[in-house]
Amino acid sequence: MIDDNAGHGTAAGNAGGVTRRTVLRTVAVGGGAVASGGVVGATRRTAQSPMHTLMIAANGPAEYSVTVDGELEPDTEGGAFAADDDDEIRPVEREDVAEIRDEVTGPREESAGGTAYYGDRFRAQIPVALDIRPQGDYDVNVYVNERRVGGAEVTTAEPASGWDGPFSLMVTANGPTTYSCRFHEADPALDTDAGTFSADADDAVTRNSDGTLTAADETGARPEDAGGLHVLGDRYLFSGRVEAFEVNSAPDTDVFVYVDERDTTPARVRTNAF
Repeated sequence: MIDDNAGHGTAAGNAGGVTRRTVLRTVAVGGGAVASGGVVGATRRTAQSPMHTLMIAANGPAEYSVTVDGELEPDTEGGAFAADDDDEIRPVEREDVAEIRDEVTGPREESAGGTAYYGDRFRAQIPVALDIRPQGDYDVNVYVNERRVGGAEVTTAEPASGWDGPFSLMVTANGPTTYSCRFHEADPALDTDAGTFSADADDAVTRNSDGTLTAADETGARPEDAGGLHVLGDRYLFSGRVEAFEVNSAPDTDVFVYVDERDTTPARVRTNAF
C-alpha cells in the first residue's frame, strides 16, 4: 500500500529520506525530490561482478527501494518500449488481415549488444503472427501483457486463456532487428503511449554507512492514467548482492519486476535468485 503521509511508513521513505512526491514521477515526466546524499558514482565494479539490469514497472503509482552491496546506478539508456509515431499499420493480401512491419528496431549497431534494449509495442484482440529477424547475434525479448514469452523464435503471440480485452505485445532487442506482425480479422493499434522503462537523469543513489547503495523512488503510471495496459517504470544497472528490495503499491495496481529482461518477483530479487 502507498502511504499518503510523505516519507512515513513506506519503503521509499524509510530507505533514503525520500519524501512522497506531490506529482508522481514517471519516466515520461520528470520532477520532484531525490534521495538525500546526492548521486553516487559507480566505484565497485570488478571483473568477477557482472552487471545486471533491474526494471520495476507498474500500471499505477508504486514506491520501491533497492539496496545493493556492490554497484548500483540509474540506467538512463534502458530503452523506450512504445511504438513510434511513424510506424504504420497497413492491409495486406486480404481485407481481414493487417500488418505492422518495422525495418529496424533496437539500438543502432554502434551501441548494440549491451544492456540497452529498445522496442515497439502494440495492442490487439486476437493472436498475432510474428516474423522476427535479428540483424546479428543480438538478444530479442517478446512480451505479452508485460510477461516475457520468448525471444526471436516466437512466431505467434496471444494472451492467456480467459483474457477478454485487448492485449499488449512488445518486441524489444539490444541490437538492430527487423520484424513484422500480422493481425487477423481485427483492428490492431499502435501503442505510442506505452511507457519508457529507463531511469531519469534526476534519479539518485545514496551510499549508506555500511558501504551499500540504495535507490528509492516512485514510479508507475499517474493516477489519471492508471490501470489497464499503460505501464511506466524505472531501470537500474547493478552488480554484487541485493541486500533489500521492496515494492509498495495500491491493491489494484499491477507491478512487474524484471532482472536481465526476464520477468521475476520481488522475493526472488531479495534472495538473489537470478
